Amino acid sequence: MDKVLYFDYCAILLILVIATSMISKRMYKGLLNKHFLLMILLCFLTTVSDILAVEFDVFRLDNMFLRYLSHSLYLVFHCLTPVVFVMYITLLTDSRIRGKMVGLRRAIHLLPLTLAVVAIILNKYNHKIFYIDGNGDYQRGSLIFVLYIISFAYIAFGYIKLLIYRHSLEKNRKISLVVFLIFTIIAVALQFICPHLLVEMFSHALGLLFILLMVQKPEELYDSRTGLLKFEAFVRVIRRCFANNTEKNIILINITNYFALRDMLEYKKTVKILQVLSNHIKQIISNSKVNGDIYHLDNGQFAVILYEESDLQKVEETGVHLNSELRNPIEINGMEINVQACVCLTQCPGEFENFDMIYSFFNELDDDKYTGKVLHSDDLFKKDRYDLMKDIDGILENALVERKFEVYYQPIFNIKAKKFTSAEALIRLNDEKYGFISPELFIPAAEKNGSINRIGSYVLEEVCKFIATDEFKPLGLEYIEINLSTVECMQSNLIAKVMPVLDQYAVTASQVNLEITETAVGNMQSTMNTNITDLYNSGLTFSLDDFGTGYSNMQRIASLPLSIIKIDRSLASSISDKSTRVVLENTVKMIKALNMKIVVEGVETKEMADYFEKLKCDYIQGYYYSRPVPRNEFVRFVREKNLGV
Repeated sequence: MDKVLYFDYCAILLILVIATSMISKRMYKGLLNKHFLLMILLCFLTTVSDILAVEFDVFRLDNMFLRYLSHSLYLVFHCLTPVVFVMYITLLTDSRIRGKMVGLRRAIHLLPLTLAVVAIILNKYNHKIFYIDGNGDYQRGSLIFVLYIISFAYIAFGYIKLLIYRHSLEKNRKISLVVFLIFTIIAVALQFICPHLLVEMFSHALGLLFILLMVQKPEELYDSRTGLLKFEAFVRVIRRCFANNTEKNIILINITNYFALRDMLEYKKTVKILQVLSNHIKQIISNSKVNGDIYHLDNGQFAVILYEESDLQKVEETGVHLNSELRNPIEINGMEINVQACVCLTQCPGEFENFDMIYSFFNELDDDKYTGKVLHSDDLFKKDRYDLMKDIDGILENALVERKFEVYYQPIFNIKAKKFTSAEALIRLNDEKYGFISPELFIPAAEKNGSINRIGSYVLEEVCKFIATDEFKPLGLEYIEINLSTVECMQSNLIAKVMPVLDQYAVTASQVNLEITETAVGNMQSTMNTNITDLYNSGLTFSLDDFGTGYSNMQRIASLPLSIIKIDRSLASSISDKSTRVVLENTVKMIKALNMKIVVEGVETKEMADYFEKLKCDYIQGYYYSRPVPRNEFVRFVREKNLGV
């Protein structure tokens, strides 16, 4: 091997290693990967043509056509390399030419390259770029420097783009590309000054390896289970869309029963489902008339980010096709498994203002949104709700500090006594900016950020204050029910937080009934069990709320110190169904056999009230009698109904 070509042969070896690494890791799909592979290919062709040109020169090959061809190809590939590199940076920063006169602007950008290639082709006749002298030696022509100027101009243009769109790239990526630039410029300048020092292609190959490891980062971008791009890659693209204000069509796919399948099947089968789904989605996208990158965002969530060329009609057709095909059962080890795919079409930025907003929307594509049809984000996304949830932590903290929460009361009718003998305390929040905020929104948020414990303490204190007043005593109410969340039940030594409040307001334990949910019972931990036992032994009674909404463990329920079972409104509202009536009638008999009282929630009509009275239930709660109302209205209502005042 000629010592002059030592670095070129090393470059060939390095290029093959890079290419093998990419292919073995399936990094050959997606525009960015394809352009990076094109850079590798150009580096390989440039190096091979350089080797051939040098070998032909060393051996003074008599065939002048081959000598001119090898040098010409080397120069053409050499000129193409910075252009493809600019295209790579353009994709990396998502700064492609858009708007009016796209074709003309692209033609202007490619004009210097076109002139360089024409000059190389005409060189055979005018020898302005290079020539072979009478001694058979290679000589540079008077315009060879123009090719280098054009190459440097493209590189400079690429890095100007990098500077302009620097906010769309992570710091390590920007540093890697700058290092690659410096490395390349030094090598090119060195070889231009010293033509016999062939280090340019080796330095270029090293730069590609550096980009592969620091910019492409296959282990960060690709999911090893599915072969699809990972959540981190999705985040980068979406953040660039917002940073550069570039429009993307996106197909979101959420397998809404993924967690149920994961809990039902073993890990290997769950992974197999993901792999089958991934291949299915890839096949559908491949067969459609759109092009895009597919991402697995974990937990059964997928996304397809389409290239700008995809028009809305094709996107809609692809969404419909996906929605139809994903309904088909998946066969694994002889089992047919049905997945419930919620397909939603959206645009980014579109109506969204940032990544967090679109990600929050995507995570809400659950069972509640599933209709079996293709969804559209502009029909579902409510910015006001997003803004509310974004500010909810601050809203809750302010409400606690300023005591803006209000306790409402819903009376509970005692069927046997024919009057109202208890009520349920319910927390309400009215914010200056957002108005009335549903407990269905702020209670889960409070459970997540931990403020639910303080809210629970607030409700307990307000209820005890009410019970201690002179206006409460004549109402004839035996107790007030207070909801106890799962998070509150998990507090250590809960009794030490509850009993002092009762003592402070001289409220007897029998005047407070604590409600726990069926879900809480199903997930009961030792701490929760201890808290319930301690509070019961101190004289407080317990109700089981939302009975009928989950899968009840009756043995577990029977073992708890429960006084009341509250049948959920979902069962009460379905009494027109014969099967539901059978379930209700047998449920009532079972609860009675356990010596527990029954409250039916959600009773809205006289027919419903009469039905449950005939079933010999004990209490009825619902809009038929009263909605939850503020304390003053509640007192007025009970006085009127119980006392006739």
